[in-house]
Amino acid sequence: MRPTLEHGDLVLVRRTERASVGDVVVCKDPKVDGEFLIKRIGSDRSDGDIWLTSDAGKGFKDSSFFGFLAASDVVGVAKWTLWPRVRRL
Repeated sequence: MRPTLEHGDLVLVRRTERASVGDVVVCKDPKVDGEFLIKRIGSDRSDGDIWLTSDAGKGFKDSSFFGFLAASDVVGVAKWTLWPRVRRL
């Protein structure tokens, strides 16, 4: 399966939109302070935690590596790629 995003893609992120299952989101990396991840929300729990999945397949850091993540760690929802080509996510 081909990843949704490639290294170097320029992404438009909407910080004010509430994220839901299936959205590609930017979130704080739970293992590395000051770093961010771009992942897809695979599922959520009623207590406000989310499960993040990697579109790139196995071997990439996602919730199978660090577990559930607090929904409050989501910075925004990735809506469009602006470069190298404009497309909706």
